[in-house]
Amino acid sequence: MFFPFLAATIVGAGAVKLGAMSTMVSVLSLALQGLPSKLIARQLSLSHRTVEHHRSRLLEKLGVGSMAELLRLNHRQLLEGRHPPPPGST
Repeated sequence: MFFPFLAATIVGAGAVKLGAMSTMVSVLSLALQGLPSKLIARQLSLSHRTVEHHRSRLLEKLGVGSMAELLRLNHRQLLEGRHPPPPGST
C-alpha cells in the first residue's frame, strides 16, 4: 500500500517532531495493512497505549473518524491522481 498523500497531510497538519512523524507514519502504514495495535506495538517496540495515541492523533489530524474512512480517503486520492503511484508500479 502507498500513502504519500496521507503522510504529506500529516506533515502539513501541524508541527510534529521528526521522530514522532516517523513513528506516526510507521503506525499509519501498519494500521492500514490491517494490523491490530498490539502487533504494531510489538513490531515498533512501542507500548500498546502509544500506538493507540498515534492512531487517534492521525485520525484527528486527517479529519476522519475511522481507519476504514482513512483508507477510502487515500484510495480516492489515488484514483483522482492527486499523488503519484508507488515506485515500480508503472
